[in-house]
Amino acid sequence: MFERRREARAEADQLEAAALERSVATVPPWSGAGLTATAATTSVRRGLHGRQALAAVELSDATVRVVLRHDEVVDLVAERQGIVDSVGDDPLVHLAWARAAAPSSVVAEVAGHLPDRSIAFLVTPIDGAPEVVLAGDDLASFTAWVQSFGS
Repeated sequence: MFERRREARAEADQLEAAALERSVATVPPWSGAGLTATAATTSVRRGLHGRQALAAVELSDATVRVVLRHDEVVDLVAERQGIVDSVGDDPLVHLAWARAAAPSSVVAEVAGHLPDRSIAFLVTPIDGAPEVVLAGDDLASFTAWVQSFGS
């Protein structure tokens, strides 16, 4: 009985993942400020045996390509969250409002001089200035792009 239920859940998860893949495939990429964003998918563990597909944002600059959860990026641009981290393996990237960092943190040290209405793209280890800064028209168009598709 449990095995049948698990198989049914796995099949439903596969159908959901396929529908999500089709949905994000229709979203045109965004680019600005030296950054390119593409709608993508990622999966997260659900329970002991399951995986759940989620909408994601793939960000790349001249040197790195990372994936962030779409729902977290939506919360970031809506200012409900101050910092979001990439998912998966190296490199770890932080996408952060310049004003969100704790005063004693390395993020504040390298992004503290940026305008309050800017988001820094920081690759770890953080050695210096942010790789990319989204502000002004770039931030506005990125925000609109992120909010243009569902989670």
